[in-house]
This record gives sequence, structure tokens and C-alpha cells, in this order.
Amino acid sequence: MTEVQQPPPNLINYPRHEHPLQLTEGMQIYPQFQGSWQCDNCNQQKTNAERPYHCHQCEFDLCIECALPIKHLRHPDHQLYRIHMSTVYPQYDGKWRCDGCDVTQNPDMAYHCFQDQFDICSRCVKGQNLPIHRHQLKPVDAARLYNEPPGWWACNCCKRHGTEIQSRNSWHCSACEFDCCISCLRERKSPLHPHPLHLTDPLSAYPDYNGAWKCDNCNQEFSPANPEPERGLPYHCFECSFDICYNCIQPSLVPDHGSFDIANEAPVRVHNQTVQQSVPNTFHQPPTEILDDDEDDVSIDNLDDSEKCLICVSRRRNATIVHGNTGHVCCCIKCAYTLKNKGDTCPICRAPIDLVIKQFNS
Repeated sequence: MTEVQQPPPNLINYPRHEHPLQLTEGMQIYPQFQGSWQCDNCNQQKTNAERPYHCHQCEFDLCIECALPIKHLRHPDHQLYRIHMSTVYPQYDGKWRCDGCDVTQNPDMAYHCFQDQFDICSRCVKGQNLPIHRHQLKPVDAARLYNEPPGWWACNCCKRHGTEIQSRNSWHCSACEFDCCISCLRERKSPLHPHPLHLTDPLSAYPDYNGAWKCDNCNQEFSPANPEPERGLPYHCFECSFDICYNCIQPSLVPDHGSFDIANEAPVRVHNQTVQQSVPNTFHQPPTEILDDDEDDVSIDNLDDSEKCLICVSRRRNATIVHGNTGHVCCCIKCAYTLKNKGDTCPICRAPIDLVIKQFNS
């Protein structure tokens, strides 16, 4: 069903103007200019076809895009207003840093929160094409998006959870529930190749081969239909199409202590081939009595950090993740089953999960 777009309100209060603004016809207030007018925020010239939010006391005008706030999943609690950042940060000559992509920006139109100084660029609001994924990605508060504790979300590339990454924010694709951490988006440098390398979606880099590729260092072949168990994405060079696999590049990576400059990321190649979406796995759900928390009377505040679930940090560690002849007690039973169902590895040793059992301490 198509969502019905609500008409703009007739009267608004704008945070940076002392008087109410009314949605008005341009011809009504500027007949001498045939209804043409200019937005006092973005300075764009408008025709009579576009209605201004007009202040009848001081002739102040705003276009609808500047007047009405938006909500963004990276900052869901407050409204964001489109504004020229030179008026927000005149002490820095309009220079500012986007809280979405962490890039220093020149004076330009962007989205600002007047309550807590959160700022996000227009590219992050609309979504960006990045090498890691074939669809546009947006910065989001992943913990809030999935309505889970901060450590629950996981990067689809490196498989690390929010607790390990020490961040609740991800780059998210709403079309296929894909999430990526900042670390996996960063440009990498290795002595094995003279050019920068990016972790890349092989279906975007090699659409003519249906995403099949070969490591130019060890000659191992990879395919989306039969990927490497842990890492099936290439570190790809957009200058000469050099590719290297995870196992080859990890020992040679140059430590990266800089910020993630998304503006310098290479674009994803555009192609017309239809990419088949993977069918989600049918998760095995254990009996309800296993998942029921029989320790609700134990306050999480009374637990030592070593007793709290490594993933959700809101329940006691009461599950053993079994791998081979060993196991780790690091999660609650609910998080442990979710890890196994998603095909993730043990959060402690990265070994494949063979079995999850509930732990009882007498």
C-alpha cells in the first residue's frame, strides 16, 4: 500500500525565528515580482509555483525543505533542520564535522539539531553508494533501529558485535538489513600492493562473473554461491582491479589510526544485472522453557561485569557456546542461540559454534 503523504502544516514555529511562519501563496505577498521570492535560509530563488513559509511581521521567508524538520535513524530522538552551517559555526568560518560519516565539511547546507549540536551532511541523509554493498547505506543508531541493547547489532562483514566494536552505530541498508561498521569501510594500505584497497562487494566489482573473483596473492578462488566460511569479500583496488583475500591481507595491514573519510571512498560500479537476494535461513528456536529467564529476580546492577552477557550486557551469562571439545561461557542463552542461528562464530575465540547449552551454577 502506498503511504499517503501528509500535507505541510499551515502554521509553524521555526527555532531560529521569533515569529510564527504561515504557509502562503507567493503571488499574495509578492505580486510585484509575479510571486517570485527567495528563501532566507538557503538563499535559493523560488517561483510562484513554490509556496513560502512567510512571516507577516518581518518579511522572513523559508522554503518547505528548510522550514520543516526531518527525523534520521542516526539521531532519532530529536528533529533536524536544514540550515547553512556558516550560521551555526561562524567561529570556525563555517567548517564543521559530520556526525554521520565523520568527515570535515566546508560551509554548506546540512542538517542540524538545535538541542544537542548534532550535525549530519546531506549525503548521509540521502544515503551513499559505498564499495562494501550494492545498495545505498545510511548511518544509523543500530541499537535503536533493532530495538535491542547497544551490543546486540553485528557487522555483516567482520561479524563483530557492537560491544566489541564499542559503538552502537552502523552503516545500514534498509533493503536487505545489511549493517557495516566504520572499520570495514576504511581504506586499507598494505605493502603487498601500492594502491589503496577497499573491502568490496564482489557482485558490484565483478557483475560479469556473477561476483566470482580470485585472490591475486594466493590464487584462491571465491564465489558468492560458495564463499569462504568467514570472509568472502575481496580487498579490492579500484585503480587496477587487484584483489586480495582476508587471510592474505591481515598479516600485512598497516595500522589505521585515522578517521574514516567517506568522501574519498571509491564509487561502486553501476551495472544492469539483477542480483538475486539470498533467502534468509530458517532459525531453529529452542523450547520456550529454555529461553525463559529464571533469574529475573537478579538485578543486573548487582552483577560484576564478568558475569554480564558480552553481547546484550543486560542479562547474566548462563549459556555455554560449545565448539569441538571446548566451550566458552560468555553470553546469555538468548544471545547465544541468536549467534548460532545467524551462523556467527564464538565471540571469544571465533571458532564455529557446534552447540549451545544452558549453564546452571549450583
